[in-house]
Amino acid sequence: MPEATGRHHEQLRASFNAHPQVRGMGSHRVFRGQRQDGSAFPVEVNLSYFHLDEELYVVAYVFDLTKKKPLSRS
Repeated sequence: MPEATGRHHEQLRASFNAHPQVRGMGSHRVFRGQRQDGSAFPVEVNLSYFHLDEELYVVAYVFDLTKKKPLSRS
């Protein structure tokens, strides 16, 4: 996660944990991932969750959109 995004991420995580719901993130904006070499790339993130033994577990599905082709408009 790029540093600029990471600063705000803790608040977002706390908000999700307080009111978990399955959701896609970034439908109206581009999220950026960060590779080990520091380069950024576009990602799509979807969140899900489950409870096990009264513990909340969050699952994040992160998709690299680097090679995704834009939809053509007919």
